[in-house]
Amino acid sequence: SSSSSSSSSSSSSSVALSAWTAAVTGALPWRTPSRQDYLALLKESEYGAWVLVNGYRLNHTALSVHSIAGHQGDIYAFANNLAAKGFKLNEEGGIMKVSPDGGLLQCATVADVMDYEFAGAEVHPVVGAYMEFVERKPLPQYEHLAAAGQLQEVHRRDGFEAASATNIFASTTLAAAAAQKQGIL
Repeated sequence: SSSSSSSSSSSSSSVALSAWTAAVTGALPWRTPSRQDYLALLKESEYGAWVLVNGYRLNHTALSVHSIAGHQGDIYAFANNLAAKGFKLNEEGGIMKVSPDGGLLQCATVADVMDYEFAGAEVHPVVGAYMEFVERKPLPQYEHLAAAGQLQEVHRRDGFEAASATNIFASTTLAAAAAQKQGIL
């Protein structure tokens, strides 16, 4: 029994190490899929197909615009600057996703489309990652701290808005749709 427990522990460690290595290196923890497998899964689940070719890579990351050193203005100015620099922004539900209380504002780029080498050395475009940008407004009882330069993250609106998240997650769907329209996916 002690040897089976040791074997089980060793197996768990091996799986954890494999997952960690895949996440850090971007290598897939499973065999490289065929294009046919990818397309079959894509018909069933866009997210499943995304995971099949991207593995444990980040789907997206969020940056707090109000915390970026040297940034002047609000998230609207930031989004306008991104668009002026050629970044395609997710327009699903409007470019800016605003919480009902107005305290959480979010926008995102459309995901990148990148070449992927499938099994058999077939290279075709697939959808990659995107960036989300967030502005958390000061809570009403702490607005006076901003003028005094004493505002901290704990004084800002926190939480998550499911309705906004649904529109933000469309960043990969929008990239896939645009690539299909262009005939590259």
